[in-house]
Amino acid sequence: MKLYLFPFATLLIFIVACNQDCEYTEQVAISATMPDVVTVNQLVQFNLDYGTNGCGGTPQLNEEIDGNHRKLTLDIDVIAPGCACTEQFIFQEYPYNFTPTSAGTYTFELSQPNGDNLLDTIIVQ
Repeated sequence: MKLYLFPFATLLIFIVACNQDCEYTEQVAISATMPDVVTVNQLVQFNLDYGTNGCGGTPQLNEEIDGNHRKLTLDIDVIAPGCACTEQFIFQEYPYNFTPTSAGTYTFELSQPNGDNLLDTIIVQ
């Protein structure tokens, strides 16, 4: 009886473990092509470009605003069915809208997971 119980218990543990989903959040590197000069009250639209593994995920934009400085961080909420993702790298875009209300230089800091953030500016006339 003991010999039959061990393989059954091992199989049961394996089935339960394989049917679980992995859920996690990861910060992704982002880049963007922004206009150089815009006018006050003009709707400025550009995409934040990023990549994910084969599981993809739901992007969540975090924006910290300090005067004319904006720090943008893009986190991806991932749910991996059975904890298995392909190694395929998928390029994606996240739309970003910005309407400046006063003239000046606006700085955008694009967060990178390694801490080497990218800086870009838009001049508003």
